[in-house]
Amino acid sequence: MNFQLYRREARPRFRAIKTGFSWPAFIFTGVWFTAKRMYFIGIGYSITWAAIFILKFQLEQSESIFLWGLVFVEITLWTSIGLYANQIWKWSLSKRGYRLVAEVEAQSSHQAIHEFIQNEAQSLG
Repeated sequence: MNFQLYRREARPRFRAIKTGFSWPAFIFTGVWFTAKRMYFIGIGYSITWAAIFILKFQLEQSESIFLWGLVFVEITLWTSIGLYANQIWKWSLSKRGYRLVAEVEAQSSHQAIHEFIQNEAQSLG
């Protein structure tokens, strides 16, 4: 897997973001946004999800054809979140002072950070 490493200079701290589809964001969207400290986006998602849920419930009662359109919107929303969640996270990190420092091929985010730190230490010493 390919990871992009971001670092904040004020308090040196790394974040490794996987390139590609985010399964955790796709499955646990609200919790994922909260865990990544994107509270307003998480609240916006929760409000959108609640509105879709209420509309679906109302349309199920009336057996409306619009129910299938709403299901399509819901599936599209979830898929879009999985596709773009990591890009949204990168944008959020850049707003908080993080900068892209490297791209690393690794099996996990922890391994990517560890390899980068080792390579940086070797280049200094």
